[in-house]
Amino acid sequence: DTIHIHLDLILGLPYEDRESFLRSFAGVFKLGAHYIQMGLLKVLPETPMRSFIEEYGLVFCEKPPYEVLANKWLNEAELEELYWYGECVEAFHNNRFFRGLWDYLRKTDEDVAAFFAALLDLCQGRGFFDLAHTQELMSSLLLELARERSDAKLLREILIFDWLRCGHHFVPDHLERRPMSSHRKMLWSQMPQNWEGVYNYKNRDEFFKQSVFFPFSGNFLNETGLSD
Repeated sequence: DTIHIHLDLILGLPYEDRESFLRSFAGVFKLGAHYIQMGLLKVLPETPMRSFIEEYGLVFCEKPPYEVLANKWLNEAELEELYWYGECVEAFHNNRFFRGLWDYLRKTDEDVAAFFAALLDLCQGRGFFDLAHTQELMSSLLLELARERSDAKLLREILIFDWLRCGHHFVPDHLERRPMSSHRKMLWSQMPQNWEGVYNYKNRDEFFKQSVFFPFSGNFLNETGLSD
């Protein structure tokens, strides 16, 4: 798990329209790469692409970085939409915050192209791209996106698990309003004085002080493979 896989998609390539680009993104997403980067085609001076300006209907910046703005297959509005789509993927996917969520979407054959399109709409409506991209903000947007889904409860648990897996010792209010201390107190009163390989009666109190507890459902454990 020490090798990080980066996959690149280029926006504005000849013969690729919006639908085919999103199909390409969905295929790349299923591969499980750590990073998916989406950049605009660059029409650099003195390159073969310059000879196809009229044939491909290329509209591009005449100054560096020479990025394409439109072509015969994607107009300016469509290319701009896909640019921000890429920015959405960059913000939410290319970090360690939501690995469990992406694994679940791959496992269930989610229409991820539609998922990120809906997420982009939500982000633009909330002014996300003008704000700091914190895990708390992003998880709140993902939770809002999930509320009308049939698996909304499971997705909330996955977001909580992803949150705790990142090293946090609390759960934010938008994910869980019950205090974490209530789970700790219940387990402290019910668990044995000694648990071989975990703690003994001498360090039991310290174990409970330093640990984080959350009551995940059986459905969550089964879906994520943690019940094995």
